[in-house]
Amino acid sequence: MAKDLSIIVAGGGIAGLTAALALASRGNRVTVLDKAERIQPIGAGIQLSPNAIRILDNLGVADDLRYSATVPQGIQVVSARNARPVTTIPLGADAIAKYGLPYFTIHRPDLHAALLAACETNPDIEIKTSTRVSDATQHRNGVSILHMNGSRPETMSCDLLVGADGIWSTIRHELFAYKPAGFSGRDAWRALIPAEKVPSSIDMDFTRLVLARNTHGVFYPVSAGRYLNLVIVAPAKTTESKAGRQNTDVEELIGKLGGWHSSLQDLMRLGSSWSTWPMFTITETRGALQNKWHNGSAVLIGDAAHGMLPFAAQGAAMGIEDAAILAECVSRGDGLQKALAQYSTLRLPRVQKVARLSRRNGELYHMGWPFSLMRDLTMRFTPPGLFLKRQDWIYRWRTQDSIA
Repeated sequence: MAKDLSIIVAGGGIAGLTAALALASRGNRVTVLDKAERIQPIGAGIQLSPNAIRILDNLGVADDLRYSATVPQGIQVVSARNARPVTTIPLGADAIAKYGLPYFTIHRPDLHAALLAACETNPDIEIKTSTRVSDATQHRNGVSILHMNGSRPETMSCDLLVGADGIWSTIRHELFAYKPAGFSGRDAWRALIPAEKVPSSIDMDFTRLVLARNTHGVFYPVSAGRYLNLVIVAPAKTTESKAGRQNTDVEELIGKLGGWHSSLQDLMRLGSSWSTWPMFTITETRGALQNKWHNGSAVLIGDAAHGMLPFAAQGAAMGIEDAAILAECVSRGDGLQKALAQYSTLRLPRVQKVARLSRRNGELYHMGWPFSLMRDLTMRFTPPGLFLKRQDWIYRWRTQDSIA
């Protein structure tokens, strides 16, 4: 198989841009289509573990991130009831010593901007905005797509179509006919606090994981420590919008957090421009996560393939890994169909395992009394290094080891 394939990547998010870079680095011509008028870095904070950093480093992007990322020294697990630490999971120098690379916390727009800049300077990547994919058809020579260029319908053809268009993927719907994502019953509330407003009791060198019955929070520094990123996960009976709400009232959130310590509630009140996002997932059912992510000359990556709950901090990392494995499989010269089948075979077991871990973490985080007491006592008396060791199978992962 010739390496100079014509490839369309539908979606200009983290997984899509990473895929464009990885595929172009192997001699392919890549066109990225995005429905936005202009691809703008958006979003809140994101955690990037060494398995993702390793890929970004290979693509020449990681160095740019070091100026905006922070390297937390550890994760402080905190009881929401009394705001006291339960244990601290080591990161920082410990993670670098074990995995050769740091664990980053970063503002998602900073990661997105670095990927976008790398794509824009690559002569083998073309980015087309205001381009909404509305239909796709397989044929002998590849895939043809129908897209709207503004209000004008146009068609494009390619050897390979990569569906990186998120959890509401058009490619997933049109070419795979898989079940749509389902509402998890939870909302993610997000805000940033400028560092100068953060109380001195909050150590900005650490990530905090706050545990409570049916709710939890994650607080960590982003933008080189200029902001503290807050994410609170809370139950929601219904969802009125897939897109979420902007400028929501923090008192509405606090009203859902019965039993959270007053100091944590006061911290939340310092957040500006709270937004609320319903959490949707792709469940492991026949014809979805347990099936395959390739069909003819089309393939799914990232949230389009496996949108999962974020309770293992691996959602973006799995999309980044998808991109690296897809590019490696396609570059091996064994034929496109064999390459895509190999991609599905390699990625499914690992992503399923991470998705299961995420669900288990959610159950662990949201325990009520007396199970939460047993959880906290177990954490308190477990050697902190053991918690990091349990992540070895995630953080040590390398593309070459997976595909060897």
